[in-house]
Amino acid sequence: IKNFYQRRRSERTLSVPLQGDRVPLYGAASAFTTSGQPDHNIPVNLSFVVRSKAFVLGRLVRPRFSIEVQCSVVMDPTKLGTSVSLHSSCQLL
Repeated sequence: IKNFYQRRRSERTLSVPLQGDRVPLYGAASAFTTSGQPDHNIPVNLSFVVRSKAFVLGRLVRPRFSIEVQCSVVMDPTKLGTSVSLHSSCQLL
């Protein structure tokens, strides 16, 4: 994500691509057929930390903020490669 300026009391929604390679899917082996492609939905749990930094009084005071987020998403094999909204599936920790 590129750095950006945001005014106080404003909101911004960002779309971020998420890609995984050789991620172990514990307990999801039964979801795959002999062709190696999944034949039904696979539940995925995402946990990440969002960090931000603010400049107050120029660069004199720089408070830092971090928040931990956990999301439960169900990946549909027919809709792979499309964006998935995490708005209703995430909770703050």
